[in-house]
Amino acid sequence: ELGEGQSARYRRLLNDDIACGIDPLTAGPLATARRQLMAAIHLLEAGAVDVFGEFSALIREIVLVTPQAGPDAIVFGGASTFSLWGAMVLNADNLDERLATAISLTHEAAHSHLFGLALGGRLVENDDAERYPSPLRVDRRPMEGVAHATYVTARIVHVLDRLIESGQLNARETA
Repeated sequence: ELGEGQSARYRRLLNDDIACGIDPLTAGPLATARRQLMAAIHLLEAGAVDVFGEFSALIREIVLVTPQAGPDAIVFGGASTFSLWGAMVLNADNLDERLATAISLTHEAAHSHLFGLALGGRLVENDDAERYPSPLRVDRRPMEGVAHATYVTARIVHVLDRLIESGQLNARETA
């Protein structure tokens, strides 16, 4: 519930990252997604305190959406941008397990961290037209995206290490 005109603004500012239309959730799926989101936030708070602190300092708004079909069958998991500082958009259809949801939160918060460190600027000098393999995407990405993906992957590994060490995961999640 972003308010008058905000949905269009979010779509416009995230258009390059999402590459598909997004729709609001209906009441039932929204309630389910909120429960899953809270379970993941509590997991981070209990098991990865340092990351939870960083997450809490960076993220003020989580927008839950459902995507429309995108090009080449690409479905986004989440998105963030310096233009929407403090906000992240998550695909509510992917919030089915608390560990996977905690990873999605970590992923987007790591992007926000980098946006803040770079003050919305660039991390690399490569031209965006140059494309490279990325650790998190099947499509070739500009080096800026590869740099983000590398940092995000490291943050996810850090969170998984913390969560395993904390004993907060059940046997299936630990495996």
